[in-house]
Amino acid sequence: MPYRLNKLSFGTSKVEKIFDIDTDLNITYFLHANNFGYIFLIKDSHCIGYIDNSGKLQLPWMGDIGNCGNEDGTIPLFMFPSSICYSKDKTLYLLESGGSQIRKIDIDSKYVCSILGSEEKNNLNKFFPKLDSICDFETSCDIDPYGNLYWSIKSLHRCLKMSSENYAIKNYVGSGKPSFGNASHLDACCLFNPEGVQCINKEVYIADSGNHCIRSVVENSINVVFGHPLKQYLSSPSQIKFCKGLLYIKDRNIIYYYSIGDKNHGKIYESENVKFIETNLQRDLLILEKK
Repeated sequence: MPYRLNKLSFGTSKVEKIFDIDTDLNITYFLHANNFGYIFLIKDSHCIGYIDNSGKLQLPWMGDIGNCGNEDGTIPLFMFPSSICYSKDKTLYLLESGGSQIRKIDIDSKYVCSILGSEEKNNLNKFFPKLDSICDFETSCDIDPYGNLYWSIKSLHRCLKMSSENYAIKNYVGSGKPSFGNASHLDACCLFNPEGVQCINKEVYIADSGNHCIRSVVENSINVVFGHPLKQYLSSPSQIKFCKGLLYIKDRNIIYYYSIGDKNHGKIYESENVKFIETNLQRDLLILEKK
């Protein structure tokens, strides 16, 4: 399943190819790590791939294709890596097995370490049912400017949060019931198959896929900012990326833009081959497509 990475430059409608990615393995998560390059996950093959800015591919970059494990160090093994995010201190946070495990990766040394102690691990595991299918849970994650980690777990209808201070984990938003609703406490609000997560300053934006909308969380309040659970302007928004005041939203085969400032919005791109969206420091929209 070869891929092509395209870019849509800010303010234009012209799509340009950046490079092709020659792999038949199924890319399950895609990340642009600023000037470092591009990182992607192959969940079922238990590995991480890397592409430098010239398009040179390393697969595996970390892990061993087809070899499953939970070893740390400079020769790590991974358990179903599900999502990954990048902090400004050049650290990657990797979620594995549907978000039930978290590891930290130093980009420069390629050193991997598990960051949860037994207490934090037990606290995290209470959100997960004891199922063999835990590796199939879909997640998305992001990190805020203060180093706090947020991740949605689609089939658990929740978004969790890990504190940067002590790695304490709590339920951030979602009661676990697939529905729509607000409440006086965020953990009593209802999400329905939440997918993409994006941190913007002190706000956390969530693609509430089953409720056909994008919701923002700030302090103890949650609001719909785009879409509607009943009118269904959006179908199933699954990915959101922010760049210079604009949210880019992948909704099935369509990519929308939404201006946070003036609430202007519209369709910006459509293709049945869109797999992932990203942004870069030049304000380009990056579009990973299947060839």
